Amino acid sequence: MIFIADFCQVFCRFGSMIVDYNSGYLNALLGLFDGNIPEYFDPTEKAPFKSFLEKEPAHYFVLLDNNKAFGAGGYAYESDTEGRIIWLLIDRNKHGKGFGKQLMNHFESEIKKNDAVNLISLMTSQHTDKFYEKLNYRTTRTENDYWVKGMHLYYMEKQF
Repeated sequence: MIFIADFCQVFCRFGSMIVDYNSGYLNALLGLFDGNIPEYFDPTEKAPFKSFLEKEPAHYFVLLDNNKAFGAGGYAYESDTEGRIIWLLIDRNKHGKGFGKQLMNHFESEIKKNDAVNLISLMTSQHTDKFYEKLNYRTTRTENDYWVKGMHLYYMEKQF
C-alpha cells in the first residue's frame, strides 16, 4: 500500500519525479553541471563532482521530467546530530520555478526521519545564499575566495 506522503516524495511538482541516483544518470548530471558554469560552479569543481557520482553515493537523488534529468542533490550526515545538503543543482533553464525548493523539501523530510538530527547545514556561494535564506537557512560564516577567486563560501545552517 502506498501512502500519500510516500507518493509525494517520488511524484512531485508539475509531473516531475524524484528518484535515487544511479550511474545511468552520470552523463546527464555532468551536463547539468556544465550548464551551471561559471555562475554557480567553477570548472575545477567538475572532477570532484564526477568522482563523487562515480561512488554512487547514498542519499543522492535525481529530479526527472519525462525520464530526463533536470536536477539533482542530496545529503550526508556530518555527525549524529547534523545533516549536510550536498551538490544541489538544477538545469539553468528551470531556475526560479520551485524545483530547488522541491528537492530541499525532500532532503529535509528524509533527514528529519533521523530523530537525533537537529541541524542541517550546507556550503554555498554568494550566488545562491538568498535561495537558502528563503528556506530559513541562516549564514553563520563566510570566507572570501573559498571556492575560487571571486566565489565566496557561505556556510549556512537551519536548526529544528
